[in-house]
Amino acid sequence: MFDYINDETEEDDVIVFIKPRVMAMLTSRKSSVYHTPDDDQELFDYFDEISATHLVVVENDDAFLYAEIPSRLVYIRSFVERNKDELTPVFVNNDFSIYRVGSSRQLSQKSS
Repeated sequence: MFDYINDETEEDDVIVFIKPRVMAMLTSRKSSVYHTPDDDQELFDYFDEISATHLVVVENDDAFLYAEIPSRLVYIRSFVERNKDELTPVFVNNDFSIYRVGSSRQLSQKSS
């Protein structure tokens, strides 16, 4: 997953990930953690605010056993499921999925 970020993203891309320091250290990309609001639009607004380009989702809770609160991992998977039309999958392995953020949202907002 980190190789994908290094090889397939631009140096100025912003990656949203549960462990942003690790992401930044291993990829030299700007990174931020997500919060867990009740309103999906609030999280999308945050993505816009930080110019997020990619969202990394932990698919295998065992990969983060004792390293993260399981409900936070479940939250972001549910968020992605509810917003499939707004996020474009670009990478998947057994532990992680990476989604491109913004392309369809920006188009739909511009046409409004």
